[in-house]
Amino acid sequence: MKPTLLEPYQKGVSEQQRCKELSEMLGKKVKERSDLFLLNQAYVYYIKENPSERENKNKFRFVGGVNGSGDFDKNVRKGIITEDVSKYLSSYHQFLADSLQEEKEKIDKGWTEWIKDDRLSYKKITVSMPNPFYRGRRYSDSNYLDELDKPQQRKGWDYLYTHKCKTHSDSYPEEIDYLVYDTVPYYRVTYTKENSYYYLKEVYDSQGKLIYVPSLSRESNNSELKDVRRLVYFKDYINNKYNIKSQSKETQKYIQLRLCRENGFEKTAVEAFGAVFASALVDATANELLSPRDAYAVRKEAKENFVTTVYRDETGEKYLKQLEKDHATEFGYVYIIERLTNVSFRVIYLNSQTLKPSYCAVVTYRTGDKPYTTAFSTKLVDIPKDIPPAVRD
Repeated sequence: MKPTLLEPYQKGVSEQQRCKELSEMLGKKVKERSDLFLLNQAYVYYIKENPSERENKNKFRFVGGVNGSGDFDKNVRKGIITEDVSKYLSSYHQFLADSLQEEKEKIDKGWTEWIKDDRLSYKKITVSMPNPFYRGRRYSDSNYLDELDKPQQRKGWDYLYTHKCKTHSDSYPEEIDYLVYDTVPYYRVTYTKENSYYYLKEVYDSQGKLIYVPSLSRESNNSELKDVRRLVYFKDYINNKYNIKSQSKETQKYIQLRLCRENGFEKTAVEAFGAVFASALVDATANELLSPRDAYAVRKEAKENFVTTVYRDETGEKYLKQLEKDHATEFGYVYIIERLTNVSFRVIYLNSQTLKPSYCAVVTYRTGDKPYTTAFSTKLVDIPKDIPPAVRD
């Protein structure tokens, strides 16, 4: 920085010295372009400071001018050092001396305070600014991440959200409400409707075969995400974690119902709900229609039937809760959900403590047991290497 700032000052010192030398060369003629330029500068400065000289002297003639003067001394133009030219040089020499003194004082007071911006040399630098919309900074914001994943999941099927469609209803062979788009009349899009808004579910062909699943989200697909956890817990059970296989057959059966079948958590919950609901109905009916003695007998039978049909094993439940605690940080955040095919998605989890990818699973949908229904399966796969890193602010 310092040599660059000193350069104009040093140039001025050299110019001042040469000006003094030329003023002492009376009767001589100079030919160097730099000397002729200096004579010209000296003359322009002198006329500017002494405008009356234009009127008093008869030796000026128009030759094009510099800085708006328009007139030149013929000896200045020819490079002849006359007494008048020496006078111009001496006047300019004093001006340079005064200017350089001021410049020196400014330099002594500090470069950055006095130097003009256009005399500074600048170096271009690139500054990295954090991107507030970067996935890695919003790893815990499930709503934001769902919105971020949507464009990739909808690619190629955007018309489902932009083109006009009409509602249709069939009562046979399957009772179904669906949407039909003019651009793809051979597809039937199932939906749910809330407050005059259509929420798309799945896309089927005219025979009810699943063609496309519009999305997999953190907000709406709890069953699928819960089933990924089941796979991890299932591995613990297979590996006999906590020596669980030494427990009773009833405990083993309960754990197997939950962990060893596809979507076991949800299926077992539905079955249990159905049994409890049926038991409650029996209980209410017994109270209303039967004598107290007969009602007690019916309630007892219903209770025994519930225990043998869908039971709740306390030891098995405690085991599952412990597995949930063991893996809680590993399932800290659903970081990425991306579409792989029309009916499959990849889900990547982050460890909430390390913010490193912990698990990766593929969720695949298929046509269910009946037309226009779906089922899904999950499997654990290797974690990709190109995951954008999560960052703590």
